Amino acid sequence: MTRGVLLFGAESSAAEDVVDAARDLGVSVHLATHSEVYDRYSDGLRKKFTGTVFTDFRSPQTALEELELYCTTQGISGVLVGWEFLSPLATRLAARLGLPGHDVDRADAVRNKGSMAELFGKYAVPSPLCVAATSVDAAAAGIRAGRLAFPLVVKPAENAGSVGVAVIDSLDELPEAFERARQWSLEFPYGIPLDTTVLVQEYLEGPEFSIETVAFEGAFDHLAIVQKFTTGGGICEETGHTVPAQLDSATRASVLDVVEQGLTALGVRNGVTHTELKVTPDGPRIIEVGARPPGGHIMKVVEHATGISEARSYVQAAIGRRPDTRPLRTGAAAIRFISTPEHGVFSGLSGAHPTKGVVALQSYAAPGDRIGNDYERFTRIGHVIVRASSPAQANQLADDVVAGISIDLEN
Repeated sequence: MTRGVLLFGAESSAAEDVVDAARDLGVSVHLATHSEVYDRYSDGLRKKFTGTVFTDFRSPQTALEELELYCTTQGISGVLVGWEFLSPLATRLAARLGLPGHDVDRADAVRNKGSMAELFGKYAVPSPLCVAATSVDAAAAGIRAGRLAFPLVVKPAENAGSVGVAVIDSLDELPEAFERARQWSLEFPYGIPLDTTVLVQEYLEGPEFSIETVAFEGAFDHLAIVQKFTTGGGICEETGHTVPAQLDSATRASVLDVVEQGLTALGVRNGVTHTELKVTPDGPRIIEVGARPPGGHIMKVVEHATGISEARSYVQAAIGRRPDTRPLRTGAAAIRFISTPEHGVFSGLSGAHPTKGVVALQSYAAPGDRIGNDYERFTRIGHVIVRASSPAQANQLADDVVAGISIDLEN
């Protein structure tokens, strides 16, 4: 292994995919984390790292100095993000080391949705109208002043997934949604302080997609437009994804154009991005962008459909090597999450049988695990990934497999 990269955190399944991709490329992987977090990693994951540096992400300036010294000593030639809360610090470290990364002056905007919304407004990127507030009264005043029409989305400026997100239909619902959005002031597992500003945004009508992009020296290569499926309702949670999305050529072109406007506004230059977007009656509009690998096993779905390894492309871009993004196959793939709104003790899955076209069927829980939490309606128990010749066939197969699975819980 002739080169080394530093990975910021390894909390996500995508992070392990990136580690494996780096090793396949002959690139050694070093890890930046907290010692107590490292102790919770599996032995198998820990063995994949050439070196580990412990720092305190809650003190970003000190962490930056410690990590710069480590990288200089170890000859690190690329910086990667395995945990999205660490992306601004990773951008700043890459800049200090003179390594490929993003515009350091906009580092916070790819993590903080309030800063992101400001940049989108400044550069006229199609996106939701947005009010940022630190109190319920200020949020209500902003809604009235901006003449925002219900329904509206209320969400934290700095959190991940669907945590703290709600859709409201009136001002009467604002106080509860506002408090929910600012309930988490610290990130888990590192305890990084979060901006508790709350965003109130225009609700966008239309189907939702994510766009997986590799950036290299400021140019963008879009690997896939992914169809997203959600629960709907006041608190939307993802139920699955399908690649490729079924879009006509004109809509596809307009989607990618808006994505590139957004990435340019955010100063994205080298790495991978996950852009969430809706195609509204007025055209595509960006919801938000993450400058990191996607969650929800989307990279696996993209690879099953296209043959392109987004994880491999990410490593290549981070070390200054032109990413290999040539499709190796045509077809479709889909993931559906096996989820439940119930709370209880998990005892197993019934009806989870091998079926033609199913390439992965995984349970996240072991018998005896307690299921259910306070920040989401549905707890993911596992997932199924399928391959087919068309998106419609992949959707049908994935939905049929999940419909045949029962989650066994005991009180």
